[in-house]
Amino acid sequence: MKQKNKALFVAGSAQVAEGLLPVAEILSEKADMDIIFIDSLSYSGVEIEKAVQKAFPVHKITEYSSNNAYDILKTEKPKILIVPDDFSIVERAFVKASKKLGIPSVLVIIYNIFLGEISAKHKLARVWKLIHRLKFYVPRYSFLINTLMKINKFGEAVITPPIDLYRMLTKCESLMLGKFGCTKILVPSHYQKEVFKLKGIRPNRIEVVGNIYFEKLISKRKFSKTKKILSRLNLKPSKKFVLFATSDDVGGGTWSKTQQKINFRTVLNAVKKINNTELVVSIHPKEEIETYRGYLEKDEKGVIVTDELPTLQLIPICDAFIANYSTITLFALLNKKPCIMLNLFGDLPSLPVVDRGAALEARSGRELASAIKMVLRDRRSRQVLIENGLRFLEEYQSSSDEGLDEQILNILSSLVR
Repeated sequence: MKQKNKALFVAGSAQVAEGLLPVAEILSEKADMDIIFIDSLSYSGVEIEKAVQKAFPVHKITEYSSNNAYDILKTEKPKILIVPDDFSIVERAFVKASKKLGIPSVLVIIYNIFLGEISAKHKLARVWKLIHRLKFYVPRYSFLINTLMKINKFGEAVITPPIDLYRMLTKCESLMLGKFGCTKILVPSHYQKEVFKLKGIRPNRIEVVGNIYFEKLISKRKFSKTKKILSRLNLKPSKKFVLFATSDDVGGGTWSKTQQKINFRTVLNAVKKINNTELVVSIHPKEEIETYRGYLEKDEKGVIVTDELPTLQLIPICDAFIANYSTITLFALLNKKPCIMLNLFGDLPSLPVVDRGAALEARSGRELASAIKMVLRDRRSRQVLIENGLRFLEEYQSSSDEGLDEQILNILSSLVR
């Protein structure tokens, strides 16, 4: 019996695995390929098996006799390698190894929606983030050292300081993976294609396919009714409902615990100043809810902290949406919700969603309270934000005359052939 072609997906977290799932389903169902997910960097308490709905096998790096990207690819013999924009040394190792073995690799941009240069004032934060990552990787995964040494034997080191250090501090992470040698890069829009081209990546390596994950998510979404969710959270229908989606900035090494608390308390205090308004804080999947409950003062009212309902179920029924730096903002724009980007510490990169008038930016508690009042009470300002958001989505969510599945299938199949 002829053995099926195999596709290998590298996923560092359940969130990434979920984002890559639509691509895996296309290859499995329409190209009849075997799919394997590599669990390269699991987060505590989060299982990638659940994220891929147990439809595909998930292998941990430690399950292999030799913890090395090159050896793993030689063992599995995939016809194609898929990596996400969730950049790490692991993805770099797999891409470099795939080049040595002649396996085509594809970089899929899932969550990175704001590509651009990182200004000089953010470089120090990047240095700290890099150090934090290394502290996280090295104790847990000795295979990284083996990978660096093994790839080096084949002519090129995975990391070549100081060039790569400079790139780490000055370039967008997924751009590094693109320059690193992926055969193809699937991007959501022509805007992002232009960014990649400006960074020196050849246009024939870049394919505009729209945002695969979000388009699939929207087409398949089945949400509970508004009254049911409000009742479950004990919210009053007569009051306005502000939703704040947290981000894993502490885990990512960008913020300290103190900054996380300040960020949370700033949102809470801003909403408290607005009459007839309630706040719901939706906890990021990589964060612990008890951390935020600990930031609440004794018997504090007017805020609900939850991880029971996905943010995607809460967005359609909220009156205003607040985030720091999250791709989920796209979903809020799709649902015609006024968005506010909170940038207390000035550490966010440039935000085209703000530059294009699709969201407001708040750099202090006073600005945040003012922005919330505006979008809740000023119908004209709210409508302008919504209209600008829809225009931004048209630019970001590029559509094709060809069906999304067929377009992606054709691109990937041509690489396999």
